[in-house]
Amino acid sequence: MLLDTVIVVLGIVGLTRGADNLVFGASVLARNAVISPLMIGLAVVAFGTLTPEIFSADVAARQDNPKLAIDNARG
Repeated sequence: MLLDTVIVVLGIVGLTRGADNLVFGASVLARNAVISPLMIGLAVVAFGTLTPEIFSADVAARQDNPKLAIDNARG
């Protein structure tokens, strides 16, 4: 039980730090490349919503489950 709690807390801390680093890096990129922060924000949001789909398709392909991959692509 204690190990599970520690793992969850470490996961939350890692997720928070990763998100902070992503936002910081995106804002630096926007400033250095003279790109609108709105465009960088939209790209980050698009990538964030696409990532689970990519991983689901990858898992389906690795498990040799084409039906899951097709259903994932459909919607």
